[in-house]
Order: sequence, then structure tokens, then C-alpha cells
Amino acid sequence: MKRTQLAVLALVSGLTLACGSDGPRGLRVGMNGPDAGSSGSGAGGIDNPSGGTSGTIVDSEQALAVEIQHEALAVELVTLRCAGECAEVEAVASGGHKPYAFAWDDGPTAATRMLCPEQTTAFGVAVTDTGFETEEFTYRAKTERAEVTARVLECSDGGTPLPEACIENPSLEGVVTAGQLEAFDAPGWNACYAGGIAYAAIGNATLWPFQNWTFPDASDGETYLALGQQLAFAGRASQTLCEPLEAGATRSFVIDLSRATTTDAGESLDQVLEILGGSTECAEETVLWTSPQLTVDWQTHCVTLRPEQTVTTIALRPLGRDGGLVEALVDDIRPVSACP
Repeated sequence: MKRTQLAVLALVSGLTLACGSDGPRGLRVGMNGPDAGSSGSGAGGIDNPSGGTSGTIVDSEQALAVEIQHEALAVELVTLRCAGECAEVEAVASGGHKPYAFAWDDGPTAATRMLCPEQTTAFGVAVTDTGFETEEFTYRAKTERAEVTARVLECSDGGTPLPEACIENPSLEGVVTAGQLEAFDAPGWNACYAGGIAYAAIGNATLWPFQNWTFPDASDGETYLALGQQLAFAGRASQTLCEPLEAGATRSFVIDLSRATTTDAGESLDQVLEILGGSTECAEETVLWTSPQLTVDWQTHCVTLRPEQTVTTIALRPLGRDGGLVEALVDDIRPVSACP
């Protein structure tokens, strides 16, 4: 029986995204083998070219191929008219043997990600399927790659500076005190403590030198903000904006989020981060934005704040929606002109 072969499809065509108040449209990075009806990730055997998925090898000439897609159009180029615009891309795999693992060259490991380049940049992704063995057959994991270039043009008015996020120390750089969750030293930010595991700390991989909690390296720079929640008590970090965000106005930025892991009992399985607005530091109550569920890998999210009432302060607060322990991590806030 022949082994599964991998082939790379040629990438064709280009695409210009129109700027607008709603931002550029999303993109999809697709991996399409002969079975175009099979996509996504999950359990299963070799994809059967005749349809469906089976644990029995029906035809080993099943290819894992890579192409960049936007709707039905294959592309290798995304053109953004101004620096600070964003495009969302997604790697979708089919063929080979599920599940699939994704690895972008600049670090992210989720299939979906946000591209917000300030200059023309190429983004590559590698997708690896899963090897397995039976008494009669050995399938070795295969890896294929795709690349999309985000080309940034000058704005038609000769170039408009990126908007300000109006947040001091948006990279969340500060001093880490190993083993001290209440030690907080980050210019521009104030820690709001609630007691117990509800804390705000400046962290990196050295923050907690004990086995029960594991913290990652920063997504950018040296440090990040670590926020803990236990039951109804949540630590938060707060600051006064450089200028008020008026009612009905918008302010957009991207933010990197992750979470720590623990061997302690009671860890939340549904951790998110909330951005709150108000008029007094550490007393904000209005939820302006809630993140998707946090993952152990750093993920970039695009945030648009549009308050119904003017806010002068913001706070970052962790939340376990199932009531469990939370360790939310925040890093590298960067202004963008609009979210996709």
C-alpha cells in the first residue's frame, strides 16, 4: 500500500481589501486535499477521498495541500491601504490524518489569528497532521506550509498616523518579584487587590517558582500583566486614560491574551478577560468588552470600545464564568484604525 503523499498547490491571484468604518473583510487560509468536503480539526482516521473519514485506509493517495483563500478566491496577497488596519485569517486543514496542529512563524498556534501589520510583512503557517501505527500500516505525520503577505500601502491622503490607544505603558513592562503575587511595579497601572488569589501582578515565566502554577514567557517584550480571580473576588489593574472616551465614540486596539495553568483543584474551564470603564480607578463597573475564552497559547484579539456614557478610566478584570480559579495574562496593547 502506498503512503499518503503531500503536495503544495500553487498560490494564485491577489486581493485588495477596501477600508471602511467596519474594517476590512476577513480572510481564510485553507488547506484542501482531494476531499474538499472535509475540513476543520478533530478526531478521525485518514480522510477518504470518496467522502467521509474512516479508520481503515481506503486510498493512501490522499494529499494534504495548502492554499490561501478568501471566499472562493485563492490568494497569496492581502493589501491593506493604511498601516494599523487588520485582517483576520484562519488556517483550515483537510486531508492527511486528523487532528491537525498549527504553528505560525511568529508564534501563534491557533488556527485563527489577527494580522495588523505596520509595514508589509509575510506571515507563514505550518500545519502538521497526526501519525499513527497499526499492525499493517505506519503513517508518519506530515507537515505542509502556506504563506500570505500583508502588504501595507500609503494612505490616499499621504499617510495618517496610527490612532492613540491613550493607554500608558501599553506593553505592560514592569518589575517581576518571583513568588510575590502582591508585588506590583508597572508605570501607568494601579493594582486593585481583593484578597486571596485575587491579585494583579507583573509576570513572566519566573513569577511563580512553585510547581502548582505555570506561567509562560511574554508574547512581546519581557513582562506582562497577570490577573487572578477566586470565586467572587477578582484582582484588576486600572488606569486613567490620557483623554476621556466620549459616549458613542470608538477606540480600537489589539491585545494579546493567554492564561496560566495549575495543578490545583478548581481551575476554571471558561476563563475570559473583561475591559471595564468608569470614572474612578479600581471602581469601574461598566463592561465595555469581553474576550473570547482564554487559551494557554498567546492569542491576539481586536478590541473596539464604544461606551454609552463617557469614561475616563479603564480596568482589566479576569472572569471565570463557571466560578473556578482564573489566571488571566495580558500583554502588548497596540492601536489600530479599526477591527475587521
